[in-house]
Amino acid sequence: QFVLAPGTYRAMISCPGNNVQHHQARLYNVTATALLLLGTVQYCHDQHFVTNRSFIVGRFTVSAAQTLEIQHICDFTKADTGFGPSSDFTDEIYTIAEFWREIEPD
Repeated sequence: QFVLAPGTYRAMISCPGNNVQHHQARLYNVTATALLLLGTVQYCHDQHFVTNRSFIVGRFTVSAAQTLEIQHICDFTKADTGFGPSSDFTDEIYTIAEFWREIEPD
């Protein structure tokens, strides 16, 4: 979870799914109990060691400081690798989230 200050934002979020069949991510406003943005539906076969990503792309507004979270659902649970396999090289990065706050005109 994370908190964003009031404003209008553009978001680009990428969430991996690995061998979980259908999966989809979403950006959810925990404070307001509201869906903000829905990600793409993806499919990665559960027997072929395939990883792909659900992308959340869009624009949204929060009127006060709000707690948000990225949620991700899939058909099959893979406790160790479902949201991306480990490389064991260094620190692992799975979900990537970028937010740009729009500047209000004077």
